[in-house]
Amino acid sequence: LSVDFYAIQDDVRFKLGSESGTGSINDVPVYHPAARTSCYGGLRFASSLVLPVCRDGRIVCLFEIGCFSSALAEDKRRLVLAVHDNIVPSLLVLRDHLANQVAKRNLQTQLDRTRKMYETIMTGSHDMIITFGEDARISDINQAGRTMLGLGEGVTGVRLRLVNPDMEFIVRQLEMGAALTDLEVVLMAEGDRHLFCLASFSVEFGFKNDIIAIHGVFKDITDRIEAQRELWQANIDLSAANNQLKINQQQLVQREKLASIGQLAAGVAHEINNPLGFVKSNHVTMKLYAERLVSYILSLEERAGVGESLRKEAKITAVMTDLPQLLAESDEGYHRIIR
Repeated sequence: LSVDFYAIQDDVRFKLGSESGTGSINDVPVYHPAARTSCYGGLRFASSLVLPVCRDGRIVCLFEIGCFSSALAEDKRRLVLAVHDNIVPSLLVLRDHLANQVAKRNLQTQLDRTRKMYETIMTGSHDMIITFGEDARISDINQAGRTMLGLGEGVTGVRLRLVNPDMEFIVRQLEMGAALTDLEVVLMAEGDRHLFCLASFSVEFGFKNDIIAIHGVFKDITDRIEAQRELWQANIDLSAANNQLKINQQQLVQREKLASIGQLAAGVAHEINNPLGFVKSNHVTMKLYAERLVSYILSLEERAGVGESLRKEAKITAVMTDLPQLLAESDEGYHRIIR
């Protein structure tokens, strides 16, 4: 701040300017009877009177009156001192008012910037940004959140329907000071639709350390959960199909084994049946021949008049008795083999 005050006579000029130094009051001379350059503006005074404006022992600005032609008279110096004593309080009040106005403008600018940033985030975010109380009643929600939950415009006081975890768990964790970030939650939207979300919560406490509001950001991951669910189901189906394939492979191996055994059995049966055919045929012929030989021997004995003594001597009585029985038993054995 640098202000010029002109007197009626052009010989005298007042100067008021800010002090860039950090000196104390004692560092500032009061009266300069000799020629010198003014503190501000580069004016050349024949004499000048410089008075500080101080607060809390620090110089905030300088009040200067200078004369171009001669030394300041005593009455003028006393007048300047009187003016100084009266103007300093008003000057300090003015300075504080200006500082408050600057601070207010800065705060207003910061508030406008914060409000604009808030509006940009609320309107531009694709995630649900929501504010609700301990009773889960919604007090503020962005458009993306309304779309996610299926709410209309201007709907307030609606409860946020938490399926998992419940509201009591979230409030308890926030009261304990726990950090709730990227918490998987399930919401119930309009039409009883389930929404799967990643949520982060922050709490706003009052003077009594009670919860005033809970702020949450919900990111919809329903599509990802559904995709994972489909992938899990596909894995389950693939595992079941793999197990069934293993069972089918085992059955196929078993069938191949059985087929091999069947082929082996057929081969063995064929190899047995071929020689068995002509052995059975020879057996039938041999049976017929044996009957004829027995009949022939009996006829010879009758014509020769030979009794049983000769048969016993030749030891063929048991042979002639056992031969039909042996042939019959062999016949039964052949039939069993053929079956």
